[in-house]
Parts: sequence; structure tokens; C-alpha cells
Amino acid sequence: MNQEPKNPEQDNPQSAETGRTPEADTLPTTPQIWVGSLSDYNNGVLHGQWIDATQDEDEVRQQITAMLSRSPTMAEFGDLAEEYGIFDYDNFYGLRIDEYDDITQVTKLARLIDEHGEAFAAWAEQVGRDTATSDDAGEKFLNSYMGCYRSKEDYVEGLLDDLGVVDELDKSVDPILRGYVNIDYSMLAQDLELGGDVTFVEANSGGWWAFIE
Repeated sequence: MNQEPKNPEQDNPQSAETGRTPEADTLPTTPQIWVGSLSDYNNGVLHGQWIDATQDEDEVRQQITAMLSRSPTMAEFGDLAEEYGIFDYDNFYGLRIDEYDDITQVTKLARLIDEHGEAFAAWAEQVGRDTATSDDAGEKFLNSYMGCYRSKEDYVEGLLDDLGVVDELDKSVDPILRGYVNIDYSMLAQDLELGGDVTFVEANSGGWWAFIE
């Protein structure tokens, strides 16, 4: 393309631009995709709209079809606008959405993120797209997700506490020596991670997500 895409819809910034212009408190919080017409883009026109990706797949496809039917290039030259791409996206918590990603997968991911939040997006990045969009993806996520912790050491400390390890130390070690017997939570967290028993992912809001196999 040899020229900067024109914008024929300046009066409707949310359907005409991939950038967000309204005030932050009015923006949607659910996963959104900006879908644009490729034939228009290739002719120097930026034509598309933001779509709520948590909707049913058929509804999303209907909105895409309706957007393509309003193609300025098609209206001017008569060429059908049939191809589209995802030019931008929002509220996927860092999960990458590519231009030609399958709408079926994108809407599944959007609904699961809307249901489970940022943790699901982090898990999806680890397990891959096929697992994260499988029919039982929600169940797999819940079985894997252990929570968000201030540190990796906090997770290990909580794990050992749940297993009763600390209580066993209190019972089996002489009280005089107990203060000198400590667990290296940092080393244990490292060993668990290296061994593949747990995966830690740094959360955007701080702390660490913990996932088990």
C-alpha cells in the first residue's frame, strides 16, 4: 500500500479507528476486537469496527458481514468486500490475537477470559491455543489454577502448610532446635518449577499466578 489509509468515518471514532478515543471510564471491559475490511485497507481506506468478542460466534460473524457490506471501496468501485482481518484488540490481558486468527477460537478465548479473568489469559499462553479453546478448557483451567501469590515462596509455603509439613516439623523437632530448622522455600520453588510440577507466570497487576500440570 502506497498511501496512508483514509478514514471515512471520523464522526464515529469507535467504528472508524483502531485507537480508543472515549473516556477510560466509558470503555468496554470485556474482550474486544477491531475487525477491518482488507479490500478497503489495500485501497488506502481504514474501514472497520470494534466488536464485543464475548458474543456468540454467529453474532460476531454477522457484525463482520454487516461491516463489510458498508465498504466505502465497494460502494465506489463495485468490488465485493469479502476479506477481513483483526487489526486491533483490547482486554485480552496480554494474550496475543493475530490478524488472521480464527473467529471461532477468538470468541471462545474471549468468553473464557470474561468468565475467569486475567489468570485464564496467562494459562492460555502457557498451554497453547488448541488446549485453551478445547471443549473442556474451562475445566482444565480450574484444575490447573492454584491462585495468585505475592511471591513464588508464598505459594510453596502455603503448599507445605496445607500438606501439614510445618506441623510435622513442630512435632518432631525439639523445641530448643526448632528455631534453627527452616525450609528453603525459594530453593523448593525453583526445584518445583524446574521439575515441571508448577508453572509461575508474573501477573500484570503484581504477584505470580501458579499453575500445576
